[in-house]
Amino acid sequence: MKVSEIKLVYKTKQRTKDRPQVRCSKDAATVFKPFFDTDTIELKEEIHLMLLNASAKVLGVVNLCHGTGGSAFVDKRLIAAAAIKSNAKQVILAHNHPSGNNTPSPDDIISTKEVRKALNLFNISLNDHLIITKTDYYSMADNGEI
Repeated sequence: MKVSEIKLVYKTKQRTKDRPQVRCSKDAATVFKPFFDTDTIELKEEIHLMLLNASAKVLGVVNLCHGTGGSAFVDKRLIAAAAIKSNAKQVILAHNHPSGNNTPSPDDIISTKEVRKALNLFNISLNDHLIITKTDYYSMADNGEI
């Protein structure tokens, strides 16, 4: 009988002391901004996940999905898998609104609560969920929604 081997691998390109540290939503927005394609930020939604160690140092950023002009969906299992695989202790979500309106939708708030609840099962904190636009960002944590 043949069975596939599954390997869990995480390779870093930086020394811990050289990784950026995220202390606030502005720090997170600064790290996320280059991961959003400036040519399509007003065209289609993207969802990204920042993985952090216990000291809030950035382990990496994962592009979770590219959606349509008005929506994007990502499975909570994919978020949990990325966090577990990288041994992250904290994560921050970010997505864009092509409309340029950075106010969270009811679906944004519901899905954020669901992700937070799922990650809590693994003792991983969801620190924030940012909505990025071409010129600004909105932090759910800064606005008491996390």
